[in-house]
Amino acid sequence: MALAALGGLAGALGCALEPDPGSDCDDTEAADGADCPNCTDSSGGDSDDAQTDSRGASETESSTRGDTEQGEEEAGSGTGPEPPLYDDPLVYVAPAHGDEVVATAWDGERFAVNCGGFGARIDDLSDPADPQDFAVIPGRCQNLDFGAFLPGGERMLYLAHHGDSYGGHARLEGHVVDVDGPVPPDDPWANASELFEFVDAERLFEGLVWRDHHVFVTEHQRGLEIFATDPLTGQLDTAPVGGVGALGALGNAIEIALVDEFAYVADAEGFIHVVDVAQLDAPALLSSTPTPGSPRHLDVDQGRLFVALGGDGIASYDLADPAAPSLLSQQSMHGSAQAVDADGELLAVAAWTYSAVHDAEDLSLLATERVVPYPDFEQDLAVVLDGTMMLVGEWEGMHVLDFQPGVTAPDAWIDEELFAFEATEASDRVVVIENRGLEPLVVSEVYPLHESFSVLADLPMTIAPGSKGAFELAYAPPAPDSGAAILVIETDDPDLYHASYQVGLVAQDIWLLDVGESLTEDYAFLDPLGLEGLEGKVLVLSYFALF
Repeated sequence: MALAALGGLAGALGCALEPDPGSDCDDTEAADGADCPNCTDSSGGDSDDAQTDSRGASETESSTRGDTEQGEEEAGSGTGPEPPLYDDPLVYVAPAHGDEVVATAWDGERFAVNCGGFGARIDDLSDPADPQDFAVIPGRCQNLDFGAFLPGGERMLYLAHHGDSYGGHARLEGHVVDVDGPVPPDDPWANASELFEFVDAERLFEGLVWRDHHVFVTEHQRGLEIFATDPLTGQLDTAPVGGVGALGALGNAIEIALVDEFAYVADAEGFIHVVDVAQLDAPALLSSTPTPGSPRHLDVDQGRLFVALGGDGIASYDLADPAAPSLLSQQSMHGSAQAVDADGELLAVAAWTYSAVHDAEDLSLLATERVVPYPDFEQDLAVVLDGTMMLVGEWEGMHVLDFQPGVTAPDAWIDEELFAFEATEASDRVVVIENRGLEPLVVSEVYPLHESFSVLADLPMTIAPGSKGAFELAYAPPAPDSGAAILVIETDDPDLYHASYQVGLVAQDIWLLDVGESLTEDYAFLDPLGLEGLEGKVLVLSYFALF
């Protein structure tokens, strides 16, 4: 398997590819370099400058297509609805705090908590444009939820971690948050204190939800367990009140959402389980609904269930019968859907390499945003939506975004994160750029940042909404000293990081490793046992694994 191995040269360059998936210009053929008989000329059009030089308030300023005075006259003529504003529909507001973030919780008023490989970070979002570091909870956590207010005004926070070689066995933790503590704190550890730690070598705590003085926890093959918490102190009773799935009714329970007397459990084996939790000491499995993919996360809002399905996109279910979810829609998407959160008409999705807002009714894409500057790799794993405010949990921190209803723009997208070339061989690639937005996209310039690479493109290139364009990228030795370079694509996408879209280029020996071949230090850093420890064992290679 070659690293980022790509296909040959397409038959036509600088062309707009038909968006019809049944045409001869679908995603696979374009990327693989097949002939493109249905391609049409995509040249023409000027670029509207809608980008800014840095993150900040200037990015939220509006711009309009065409003549402003004409647009104002038409909007006020009374002949029809006011046209949408051309601007960035999903605006970056501010960075916040987090370390190896995999889950995010929001108290609905002031505090956001990010949970990850270095514990939890609590931010005060009294001003979402200026998040304040409020508290640090050391350790490791996989999931979390706010609990009750205590008699002294403090707020309970419950954390779960499934255990690993670094952090030890699985654990549930309870922490007391002094919500009236100083902002920012004199001591980052002063505004939160540990109340309890329940460690269990037999359990794998994963998903966690607190409600009515009970913690509901998913535990992979052990299913779902329910623990009581003391109303006055927040302390956990380590003897579970009840549970379901210990005998295999739930195959691989990872996430949970609660609505009334129903618990909806995401099973990574490809199911949504509905559990009746009206009687906490006797929960009962009501149904198991197959999903069109492996669930990563789920949310329930206004009678609908939303599921993140990784590479299979997102799906929505009707809960007219709460005990029997009925599939309404499934939407494929770029990236990999890791988490979802719905609020009214909107659905927020953390899609690994970007975050997005979808229409909750039909799952159509409304807006996207990249939160990490190039050339860094983005890893969006958690998301919270409250009205139009969106909190994105990215591996290295949290980011505050704001959705602007009624705003449209082009949306540039390139599936490949990296184009790889053999260092000693001249070759070509086709770069396919898609417009995911609702306005035409103009590609004004394309240039590599190293002389060993060159571009053949018909510019400026205008790409209609839902359509694609392509150009040729060529490499000729010698390779860059570092083996890597950057391809810059200038567009009129108002997103800062897509206005100047950057894709990695690599020119070096591409290692080929097939099933059954020997693994050496050339391919991986092996820890802690080394090659001898792997001999005779089945090995699964994975790019990334959550701890």
